[in-house]
Amino acid sequence: VSLSDWVHKVNMLPNLKTLFLSNCGLSSTISTLSHSNLTHLEVLDLSNNPFYSLLQHNWFWKVTTILKELRLSDTALSGPLPNELGNMSSLEVLYLDLNQLSGIMPMALKNLCNLQLLALSFNNIKGGMLERLPECSWSKLRKLDLHNANLAVQLPVWIGNLTNLSYLDISWNMLVGRVPFGMGNMRSLSYLDLSQNRLVGS
Repeated sequence: VSLSDWVHKVNMLPNLKTLFLSNCGLSSTISTLSHSNLTHLEVLDLSNNPFYSLLQHNWFWKVTTILKELRLSDTALSGPLPNELGNMSSLEVLYLDLNQLSGIMPMALKNLCNLQLLALSFNNIKGGMLERLPECSWSKLRKLDLHNANLAVQLPVWIGNLTNLSYLDISWNMLVGRVPFGMGNMRSLSYLDLSQNRLVGS
């Protein structure tokens, strides 16, 4: 795959379902495709490539509505999460950790009813993440990694409704207030990290 024109080359594979290009030294991407052939793409992994671009200016936002996994860890992407994320209603796995993302989560996040794994650690989300976690996915979420994401909020009372969550890491943020009593309902938890916050109470 050409490092300078890899997107167009990949777009010539209309039956592609899974695309792994992590750690390939890709340093460029494009904003849009005039015509996308990737109508069967379900898994896209571009992790550990130094794109150094805005997350919202990328071709994959309008490629497909059947994408189930999007992995963009450590890709030097910045800026806010675009509203187009809400069009990926089939998304089950979303990894955006180790980037320079900022701003408030878009309202369109509520459309991600199939979400099971979400990683946004080492970003600058500034709140809005927990408040806009899609309610329709509460019973499906299994992993939530938000450590070091600059969250400065209270843990919501409804967090105890994430009864299938097995992994929860919200450490190294600026969480305030008390730990909700409802967290005792999260019987599936096998990993819980609330350290390095500003929580109070017993």
